[in-house]
Amino acid sequence: MIYVIIYLALCLLVPFGNDRGRPNTSLLLVVLVFLFLFVGFRWEVGCDWEGYEKIFYATMGKDAAELVGDREPGFALLNGLVQY
Repeated sequence: MIYVIIYLALCLLVPFGNDRGRPNTSLLLVVLVFLFLFVGFRWEVGCDWEGYEKIFYATMGKDAAELVGDREPGFALLNGLVQY
């Protein structure tokens, strides 16, 4: 339900998105910071949380060469960077 509320709130901000025909960059910045914080600080949510947690622990202790050789090298390298 919280996602529907956030979506509706963002829809209500659409009329404020223009400042005399120009994009309102300050409003965009505020919305982006809010969305970044909201998404970044969720904890153990979603049906696939356990899968991502298993992948995280499976990449632990591997060096960069092993991570690049993984099935999803970008995601594996990102996990390695977070663990570092």
